[in-house]
Amino acid sequence: MFMLTTWLIPNMNTRKLQAKTILETSNMIAQTDTQTFKVKSMTMPDKFYTVSRTGNGLVCECADHQYRKSDCKHTPLIGGYQAYYNFTKKHMGLDGKTPAEA
Repeated sequence: MFMLTTWLIPNMNTRKLQAKTILETSNMIAQTDTQTFKVKSMTMPDKFYTVSRTGNGLVCECADHQYRKSDCKHTPLIGGYQAYYNFTKKHMGLDGKTPAEA
């Protein structure tokens, strides 16, 4: 299991704790294309939020991000997800290696 430490400590606020929980739960994040990710809601099992890369950084469609205009619990996940996918997750198509090892 991929464990996040560097970006969550020492200021482990509620949004970052929720982000950590989402990231450590399988099937919570899916990359739909090079600029877009779907992140599953923690409170509504059938709901996914779209997080997109833009010229101004990451933008989430959730009400928290739209209202506060700053990071919600979904946007910090993308960097952690990419680190997990590229450096920790083994890929069958790469003979059990990570992309970083291939």
